[in-house]
Formats: sequence, structure tokens, C-alpha cells
Amino acid sequence: MKAFPSLCVLCGSLILFSVAFDGPAHSRPPVGSAITYQGELKNGGVALNGTADLTFQLWPTNSAVGAPSSAVVQVNNVGVTNGRFTVNLDFGAAAFNGEARFMQIRVRTPHDPGNSLPFTTLTPLQEAKPAPMAMHSLSTGLVPNASLLGTYSQTLSLTNAANTLAGNGAGVTALNASNLSSGVVGSGLLAGSYSNVLTLGNANNILAGNGAAIHSLNANQISSGNLSMTRMPTSGIWTLTDLLRIDSSTLVVDPTLNRVGIGDVTPDRNLDVYDTTQATVLVHSGSTSGSVLELKGLDPAFLGSSTYGSLRWTDAADNTEAQISFGRSLLGSGMTFRSDDVSRMHISTNGNVGIGEPLPFARLHVQNTDLGVASAEITNEDFIIEDSDAVLSLFSSNGGTYGSAITLGDINTTTGDLQNKWSMYRTTGAAGRFTFSFGADADYSVNPAVMTLRDTGRVGIGTTSPGATLHVLETTNDTVCNFSTLGDGPVVSLTLANVSSIQPALIITNTGSGPAIDAGGKVRCEVLEITGGADLSEGFNVADHEHEIIAGMVVSIDPAHPGELMPCTQAYDRKVAGIISGAGGVKTGMVMKHDGTLADGKHPVALTGRVYCLVDCGNGAIEPGDLLTTSDVPGHAMKASDHDRASGAVIGKAMTGMDRGRGLVLVLVNLQ
Repeated sequence: MKAFPSLCVLCGSLILFSVAFDGPAHSRPPVGSAITYQGELKNGGVALNGTADLTFQLWPTNSAVGAPSSAVVQVNNVGVTNGRFTVNLDFGAAAFNGEARFMQIRVRTPHDPGNSLPFTTLTPLQEAKPAPMAMHSLSTGLVPNASLLGTYSQTLSLTNAANTLAGNGAGVTALNASNLSSGVVGSGLLAGSYSNVLTLGNANNILAGNGAAIHSLNANQISSGNLSMTRMPTSGIWTLTDLLRIDSSTLVVDPTLNRVGIGDVTPDRNLDVYDTTQATVLVHSGSTSGSVLELKGLDPAFLGSSTYGSLRWTDAADNTEAQISFGRSLLGSGMTFRSDDVSRMHISTNGNVGIGEPLPFARLHVQNTDLGVASAEITNEDFIIEDSDAVLSLFSSNGGTYGSAITLGDINTTTGDLQNKWSMYRTTGAAGRFTFSFGADADYSVNPAVMTLRDTGRVGIGTTSPGATLHVLETTNDTVCNFSTLGDGPVVSLTLANVSSIQPALIITNTGSGPAIDAGGKVRCEVLEITGGADLSEGFNVADHEHEIIAGMVVSIDPAHPGELMPCTQAYDRKVAGIISGAGGVKTGMVMKHDGTLADGKHPVALTGRVYCLVDCGNGAIEPGDLLTTSDVPGHAMKASDHDRASGAVIGKAMTGMDRGRGLVLVLVNLQ
């Protein structure tokens, strides 16, 4: 795209409107609103030759700021020779109102058939100079007679009394009749509607026609025809001796039967409303109290049964299809809803609602089969379902999250806050769950789940994803389960029904450091199988200020501390008591102790069974089957080669061997 830094305007002609000429109108046509514009385009001082697309727009100032004075006029494929071009532009007569105008020009060369390339805006804006014809139209003086021919739509005031209008005045309108000083108005000119008061004081005046437009007549002077509704009496007693019809069947009054028909010429009720499409009765009020439709019954002093009023739906044969009525009886008062002549629902005056029950005992009493429930048996019930097989069903969309729910809670009557809200709700979907939750949040699904029943039959207490048929999860330090009985039977009875199964009936696992079972009484079983250890130990306190107490050590009775042990420090020590259990990856099988007595201690010392023992081969290599006794190495055993000294100092038999040095040997503990 080329840039055009300069534009030279050769000439411009602007005509505003066509009143500045004289002569016969048929030979001088009006001047239009178009202008002829000529300019010169140069690129770098060289005159352009070729084609160009140009746009033109008028502005009130030379800065093109604010609202433009015209729309954009675009002229395409303009021929340019030696830089010069000529175009005809029509901005419309409204664009030139006598005020200054500046024209903004944009150019695009060569011609763009697709009209998609951008234009270059030329500066400065070109001022539009007035042409001679336009200057004449803006000058003062008299307009020639021939120039006034045609239709002039603007207001024209002729204030000179010497002005004379010739012709028959057919085109003159809005004349003031008070300025007519002579002549007689023809009869034909009085036709049509005359809105002002007209007094005919001459007795000889005659009015022809049906008098439809005549008002303020004296009814005593009417000898024939019908009176309009506005002429009817507005006060006093209007006595009817026969049917009164307004517009055939629009309103019918029967004074004999005291009936009124609207749309019905033979009303069969006190008020009979009929319409061929849909009869509608509208009662509305302009008061904030609203509208009232009142049905009034007998005197309240009447002691028998009575109906105050009813709304009844009937068919064309007057058979009652449905009815709403309010009445009272010796059994109770209230509103009754009936269909097919059967009572379907009853609302008592105390607010109780009965569906199928005429005397509801609760806020909602649903009865399908009368079971003869006595009111004395009902105390605090708000909802009763009475049937041979009473069923309460809650169904919800399968697209929801919490499909069905029942909530029970307390409301603080002082603050209005929700307290202690129990909820039972079911989640939707095939893999749904039934959850019991408790909390104070208004959203029951946010409150913590207490118990959950899954579609698989599993029950979770403290967890919504039970991993077993019964899964109890306690996240605090509270007791998970507490079983107690006041009878002679067992508290808990667990039976594995599949006699061919090798799985245990009860699995108890403690991932912490505490015991998996803590029994406060006797434990009795036919067979006790321990799979996590291989020895029988007792708890002892073992003290040694010089050596670290570790599993596998051989310990002896500490004569300075009754009931306690110490690592052995001499060979063939008859005070040997056992081996500290737990070395070599073989855990303690069973520990016996009495808490809080001398028979208590934190180190399990194996008295029988299989444990790993620290040994020293300084007295010879150890082979399986060798008797072991204490050695001079603290906490270590050795091979008992001196049988006389070994009597009373044997720890047990080696089950694995060791050639030299020190290490661990599996020992079958058997103190001798």
C-alpha cells in the first residue's frame, strides 16, 4: 500500500438547495444535494497515474473529533491521470446547514476489487467552500414568484395585512371561524361531528335521524325506542314484574325465583354464570386486605350438625363429582374434601389433617384401613399411617446426590439455632449407601456420619466405606466396643458357620505397641496357638550399670535385688534364670507377670521354648545338641564341657552350631 503525504485540491463545487434561480419552473429543474469534487494525488511529489479507491466524510471541525456531520461516502475504482481525479459526492442536504464543514479523505491505490485492504488517511482535512448557488440561497432579498411553485412543508406566517390569497381556498386549512365576517355556511359544510356545545334556539329547527348523538334529553319526552344503560335509575327501589334482560342473555334477572343469570337466559341457581368457552368469576380488591369470598351458615347457637358452605363440581347432569365443604357436628368440626361421594380428606379446626380419616388424631393421619386406633393410645404423634400393612416410601430422582432423607432435631426456642440433628439419608445410584449422621449443621449431609449401611450389606460405624461386614473405626481414644450382660449367658458368641473353612472366626490386630487383647478375667480355650513367638517368658526387671540390656542375653538371679535379674558374669553360674527373648527375629510367644508386684518386669525372659542366645566359643565350638551354660563373658553362654560343674547351671540345648567367635545360636530353653 502506498502512502500519500500530500493532497492538492484544485476545485470544489457545493450546492445547498434549489431556490436560487428564476424563470419558468418547467425549464429549470431544482438543484440537487450532490457536489463535484476535484483533487490531485501525489506520491513523494510525483503525480499518480492509475486507479484508486477513496472515502469522504464531513466533520464540524478540522480535527475530526466528536461526532461526524455525515456518513462515509466511498467511491471505488476512480481513474487518476497525472495525479488529478474528479468524483461526485452526495452527503445529503441535511449535512450542510450553513455551518462550517471539513472533509476527511482516505485513499487506497491501486483499486482493491475485494475491498479488504486498508485505506490511508490524508491530512489535513479539506474545508468545504460555498459555491455561488449556495451563497445566493443564504443571502437576503425577495424570492421570485416562480420559485414559490410546489409544496412547502414548513410553517409560513403572513403577517402583512395586505397579503392576498387568491383561488377557492380548497388548500387552506385550520381557519378560525370567528374571522368569518360575512356570507352563509352551506348545509353541506355542517356534516360530520361537532364537538362544541350547539344551541338551537329557533323553535322551527328540525333534527332528522335516530338521535344517536343527541344527549341531555328529558326522558319524559321519549315516546318510543329503548333507553341506554346510563339512563337507568341510580337510586331507590327498582320494581320488576317480569324478566329483565340486558343484551338478550348478557344479564338476566328473574324477580319471581330470585335468580340472576350471566350468559344464561334461564338461570337455575341464585347466581348462574355461563359461557360457551370458559366461565370465569373474578373477585379482586384494591385494598391490601385482599378479596374475600364468604359462605355463611346457620346461627352458631344451633346445636345439631350443619354445613356452612360448599364448593361443588358437577357434570352436565348435575351429578356431584367433587366437593369441598365446611361444617360441624357433635364429633367435631372442620373442612371436608370429597370425590365420588366419598370423603377423601378432612382438616379439623384444631389443624389436624386426615387423609381417609374423618377424625385425625395427629397433625397428619393417613388411613387406608381402619384399625380402630383409640385416641387414648396416641400421645405425641405428629404423623400416623394406619393400614393393614403400613408403608412409608420416599422416592427421589436418580440424578440427585442425597436422594431420600429423614431428619430429627432440636430447635433452640430462644435463638432459633438448630441443635442435635439426627439424619437418615440414602445416596442415589446402584452403589448407594444408607447413612445415619449427627450434628448441628443445617445440611444433614455435612454432619459427621455415625453409621453407614452399604449396598453390599456391609455396616460401617465411624466410617462410610466399611471394609468388612462390620467395620468399626474409632479416631479418638474412646473404647471401640463395650459388651456387657446382666445374665448368665455369654456376652459375645462368634460362630464360623463354614465347618470346612480354615479361616479364624475372630481376627484382632493392633498395629500399635499395645496388646491386641487385654482381658480382665479368665481366658479359657481348648487350644491356644501362638504364631508370633516361640517361647514362654516371664517379665523381669534386669539391671546392669556397665552393660546394655539387649535381647539374647543370658541372665541370672540378682541377689542384691529380690525378684530381679542381672546379666550373668561367671561360668557355670547356678543362679542362671533364662535368656532375654526377642533376639534373631524370633519374637516372644507368651509373657507372664503380675503387675505391681515383685513378679513384674519389662524384660521378657524365656523360661522354656526356642529363642536366640548370645554365645562365646572360647570353651570350644558349639554343635547342635550341646548343653549350654553361662560363661565369663557377660550375658553370653558357652558349651558345657565340665558336666560336674554344669549340674544346675544348664540353660538348654543348642539347636544351631557355631565354630568360633561370638554370635547367636538358637537354643531350646530347658533349665537344668
